[in-house]
Amino acid sequence: MADMESINNKLDQASQLLNEAVDLSTELRKEGPGNSKEVSAAWENFLNNFFSYIKTKSKESGQNLMAGISWRKIKP
Repeated sequence: MADMESINNKLDQASQLLNEAVDLSTELRKEGPGNSKEVSAAWENFLNNFFSYIKTKSKESGQNLMAGISWRKIKP
């Protein structure tokens, strides 16, 4: 059974891995213009898979995981 502590731990771990991927992405893009397209494609693929998974799980469970998230509150 899921609990908030488990969810927060997983999200913290995911955040750390994503931060590392961002750092690697910026380094690779600096190395040459040819890398930019590959890096962008990798991020596009990741985001597509991530949002597709959320959509699929939301439909399967009947729980809209994006409901209640304010995109205005998500600021860089």
